[in-house]
Amino acid sequence: MDVDVKADIWARYALIFYYKYFTERFRKNSYPNQKYISYLQHKSKKWLKLNCEKKKELQKLERIREKFVKKEKKKEQPQLLESPLKTGIHCNLDVFREGKSIQEPDCGPTGIFASQLEAPLFRVINERFYTSDSTTAAQMLQNDPQAISIYHRGYSQQMEKWPVKPIDVIIERLRDLKPVAGSKKQKMRLRQQHQQRPLPCIADIGCGDAKIAQTLRNCAVYSFDLCNNNHNPFVVTCDAAKVDTVLPPASMDACVFCLSLMPTNYADFIFSASRVLKKGGLLLIAEVVSRFDPDPGSRFSTAAFARAIEHLGYRADKTTVEQYFVLFQFRKDNPVEGSEWELKRFKLKPCLYKKR
Repeated sequence: MDVDVKADIWARYALIFYYKYFTERFRKNSYPNQKYISYLQHKSKKWLKLNCEKKKELQKLERIREKFVKKEKKKEQPQLLESPLKTGIHCNLDVFREGKSIQEPDCGPTGIFASQLEAPLFRVINERFYTSDSTTAAQMLQNDPQAISIYHRGYSQQMEKWPVKPIDVIIERLRDLKPVAGSKKQKMRLRQQHQQRPLPCIADIGCGDAKIAQTLRNCAVYSFDLCNNNHNPFVVTCDAAKVDTVLPPASMDACVFCLSLMPTNYADFIFSASRVLKKGGLLLIAEVVSRFDPDPGSRFSTAAFARAIEHLGYRADKTTVEQYFVLFQFRKDNPVEGSEWELKRFKLKPCLYKKR
């Protein structure tokens, strides 16, 4: 029932009560008629004044209740954001909007003996990735669709043994990522198109199971991998050396390589990411410690790798060394032409296993 209707009903009941009560009272005590009328009017006005104040309080409480209900509805229904980029490929926000779910991959045979049989297959596939270029690796996965499933299962088992996982550290650093500041005209155009603040765009190159895209819901994450035989809706099949042919130039606020610089042409991966990264954007690279020379003065140490990236026009922000991996964080400055030779000369060691 509306507040106004309630107040009117209370006012009518009050007038009827006062009329009956005071009529009987004046009859018994035989008060003059004029005093009776003035007394009744005074009481009625007083009650109406109190009733109006009560009516205002009820209206105020009703407005507070409506605001609270609206806030609760917003919490129950999360806002579906849109990517600030209009490209021919999808990102994680499109997957959330469409409500697609990840299909459980074929786990294959289970048990102790099955895991022991798959362990050497994982080593073979892993060595193939480290000793061939991306084109050859893509052909291998096309010829053997089960290879990528075996590789992901072996990779997950290896990650369980690591006390700190590089993907978790990268996600924590990207949580507070903000779009790189552009011109005022660009910001106004984006806000007019999407009626919201521009979202940060992230390119996860060599994404695997696309954990970044599934975790960060306030960013437009474009996840690329060499193969998507598991039919993960977040993943876009693309060679990492050709990402610049899919994404617009200078469109990403961050590019991520999490243990994905495996093929021998990994330098082309970084060159491609540099073309799509904005000036002032972040470049995050996580790699296994064993791929670098432990000697600080060596040509293939972590410091030498950081210098090779800086030659491309980057500034080293932070380098974190953990037990099993190294995480580099760079900020893009003015690109330098003809500076690719330093990175091409640098050779990351492949992860090879001892033959038994």
